[in-house]
Amino acid sequence: MPVSTLSTTYGITGPVYYGYRAWGPNWPYSSSWTKGSTAGFVSDVDSTGNRFNPNKLLIDPYALELSHDPISPVNGNYSNAVYASGGTHRAKDSGKVAPKGIVLASDSTSVGVKPTRALKDDVIYEVHLRGLTKGDTSVNCAGTYAGAAARADALKSLGITSVEFLPVHETDNDANDASDTATGRSATSTAGDNYWGYMTVNYFAPDRRYSCDQSAGGPTKEFKAMVKAFHDRGIKVFIDVVYNHTAEGGTWSGTDASTSTIYSWRGLDNVSYYSLTSDRQFFWDNTGIGANYNTFNSVAQNLIIDSLRYWRTELGVDGFRFDLASVLGNTCEHGCFNYDKLHSGTALNRVVRDISPRPEGGGTGTDLIAEPWAIGGNSYQVGNFPAGWSEWNGIYRDTLRKDQNGLGWTPSRRARSPADWPGRATCTVMTAAGHGTP
Repeated sequence: MPVSTLSTTYGITGPVYYGYRAWGPNWPYSSSWTKGSTAGFVSDVDSTGNRFNPNKLLIDPYALELSHDPISPVNGNYSNAVYASGGTHRAKDSGKVAPKGIVLASDSTSVGVKPTRALKDDVIYEVHLRGLTKGDTSVNCAGTYAGAAARADALKSLGITSVEFLPVHETDNDANDASDTATGRSATSTAGDNYWGYMTVNYFAPDRRYSCDQSAGGPTKEFKAMVKAFHDRGIKVFIDVVYNHTAEGGTWSGTDASTSTIYSWRGLDNVSYYSLTSDRQFFWDNTGIGANYNTFNSVAQNLIIDSLRYWRTELGVDGFRFDLASVLGNTCEHGCFNYDKLHSGTALNRVVRDISPRPEGGGTGTDLIAEPWAIGGNSYQVGNFPAGWSEWNGIYRDTLRKDQNGLGWTPSRRARSPADWPGRATCTVMTAAGHGTP
């Protein structure tokens, strides 16, 4: 519905906040249901894997901004219990504390002119958005998109041609600097904090915590203004994206299938958005977080593509670094994991088809960079991604650092050059250190 209709037809002129409640086979709709009741309840998870629970107010997976995080000083909630299913938690209503999607008016903030330089000519600086300036007292709005924009000249002077931000999708980090006696959280400790940002709550919304402008629409406008500041200096903007798992995680126990966290995707279509075990009661995991995002499912793939297009086209991003990208090459929805770069139905190959990669010699397009491994199965795939993808070269990293540490050089682990990937001269991104390699 257009924002203009909300105003002219319904008289709603301020920001619009919303969420969803959903019923399904494991919890059919009942006219006697009220918030916090169990009317209509059949099971927390049924034989086909559904996990509907109308007591959980759900985040729209396509929301463009969120009001706050699930755990946040904004809502005074420091536990996932209110979002959980299972006998102890299923009747808890999350409506008062759950994040709300925000309806945004169209925005004309410029992102400047995108550089067209070939990836092979880039010097990439990986950095945490908040960490870049948070401790810099000379920067106004330190630790924000605006603060990062103020460092564009400094990065250019160092010869940086591309800045790669660790995840800026909305993640559960509002409570990082909060204290709560009941849960033992302390503002002076990092215990329980989510600093790095690899627990995605929404794939479209820029993280509100990183915005100086906290108004509805503020994070979006400020992010775009930051992108323009870098583009004006010829610097590309890459972002780290996590389409292999979400902040919902897996079941709380490996023996109890009933209890899991329900923020968004799980309460709308658990079977489409997550890879499940063969009995559909638990989650398949190659990420270490508890549940693979179901990248071989067309609905789940649509969200990935739509998210990438939004960040590329509307927010001006030049490229993406894909966390644990082997999961996007999975050819099995449930009960197994199998990487196959040749299968046309994988998310890896759909990304290449739908998000045009930048030509090797430079020009218009999007830089696609994979972290070419995950956990278990045949997920370690350095040098084995489809054409159109570049890869973090973990073999180069390991060889270089082994030499630096005086541990010797093993010929069988030599640093691979472009010659090791015939016909794909720009596919290897030489990295000596990154957020996952202290």
